[in-house]
Amino acid sequence: MNFPLFRILLCAALLALQCTLPTSARAEPKVLGSGESVDLGAVFWTDGCSSTLITIVGVDLLEGPPGVKLSVRGEDVVPGKQDCPKVPGGMVVASVKEVRAPVTATLKYRVRYKTANGSRQSEHSVELSLQP
Repeated sequence: MNFPLFRILLCAALLALQCTLPTSARAEPKVLGSGESVDLGAVFWTDGCSSTLITIVGVDLLEGPPGVKLSVRGEDVVPGKQDCPKVPGGMVVASVKEVRAPVTATLKYRVRYKTANGSRQSEHSVELSLQP
């Protein structure tokens, strides 16, 4: 098969697949404006439905648009994709003081935990759209 033709067919197939994905499979970016905060997601550490979390040590910004600050708001959360009651954990919150120009980027962060089984960490990413 002709290599350029193969590349065109492959790109067309991938585009068709992307267009057929349900809306829920394509995450919309979290939108954040000057002086605003937005919840990024729940964080927790469980073994089954039992929390092993002692404390959330911190959250580290690994990659993302300039001016974004991350924090964790302590609260009970429902463990994702599990049919469990709420457990101790928190919500990762992104905030920005001033947005001078619109930008959309992937925000990557690491959450560090102290658990009954020792130190643990998890890495997360989310699309973030900053709007003035």
